[in-house]
Amino acid sequence: MKTILNESDLSLFIVPDFIPIDVVSDEEVKIGEISYNMAEMPEKLKVVDVGDVLPRQWSPRKYFYTDGEWKFNTGWDGEDFYDVKNISRKFDRLLKVMFDKDLISAIELEKLSGEVDYI
Repeated sequence: MKTILNESDLSLFIVPDFIPIDVVSDEEVKIGEISYNMAEMPEKLKVVDVGDVLPRQWSPRKYFYTDGEWKFNTGWDGEDFYDVKNISRKFDRLLKVMFDKDLISAIELEKLSGEVDYI
């Protein structure tokens, strides 16, 4: 798994390894075939490989990733928690479409849609 971090090392996105990430500019990030406008974010972004261990109930800006470890953001307010649930549903639908079109195997589907090792 990979995460996109801001300058403060806050995790903004979690992305499976097989989906390419391209930080096109400070204002645009392309995840797979989808471009995201980051113009309202004044910080520079970086992509970091985090392995298969994710924090329980990961949510954007809820955790820092520094020195290879996840650390809870004590200033997290949880405002975007429901947005993450919506994104998760969309991701599950995307996985199903990819499986139906033989773009991923049943093993990959199970690995990506099931729970990974949590902290």
